[in-house]
Amino acid sequence: MTPEILTYLLAIGSFTIIAGQAYRYQKNKKNGHGIVIRPVQLIAAAIVLVIAFYAIFTGQTYEDLVQLIERSF
Repeated sequence: MTPEILTYLLAIGSFTIIAGQAYRYQKNKKNGHGIVIRPVQLIAAAIVLVIAFYAIFTGQTYEDLVQLIERSF
């Protein structure tokens, strides 16, 4: 699997997590049921999504950006 494909899969996966949480929230709110919101999971998915989109738009791979972030700290 190439790094570019991995970047797209990470973007799709994290978007699916965020969209799934939003859909379940709207559905359960409409039906009057309770829902458990996992804020840490949503924040982590949002961070991964932003990094993946940045990698896609700049032509880099997700792994390149993660290494750049690790070298910064």
